[in-house]
Amino acid sequence: MRAKNGPRDGLKVSWWETCMAARNDANTVFYNPPYSDPGPWVEKAAIFTGGSSRCEAVGLMLPSYDTEWWADNVWPHAAALCFVTGRFKFLKRGIVDTAPRANSVYIMHASSDVRNESIRRFVASFGLVGQVITNRTGWGT
Repeated sequence: MRAKNGPRDGLKVSWWETCMAARNDANTVFYNPPYSDPGPWVEKAAIFTGGSSRCEAVGLMLPSYDTEWWADNVWPHAAALCFVTGRFKFLKRGIVDTAPRANSVYIMHASSDVRNESIRRFVASFGLVGQVITNRTGWGT
């Protein structure tokens, strides 16, 4: 996570306080966990958006749907997924430096009180970069 005073360890700080300090009207946290260990981040997103907290979290990571963290925190709790078309390219001084060896996915968690509106915004925004599926009443609906 990056705040006005520089990067911070997003697993140790309160995401709610970060949203409030940024005057983030949507109460949205964007996170990009290490590709090697996204599990704790996705778990924190599921907890952060649990209940009726008027908040959402959007993370970018590899689509590791064969892992325990995905089974525990994505399928049962996420509101929407966007499987990115193609692969991101990382630039260094304007020149393609590296690219992930696999595709990426955006995962959106949203609290129950803003879930439908969050899904609508996610589909409108992320539908431009890949295939979006939602979990309004079950995956694919």
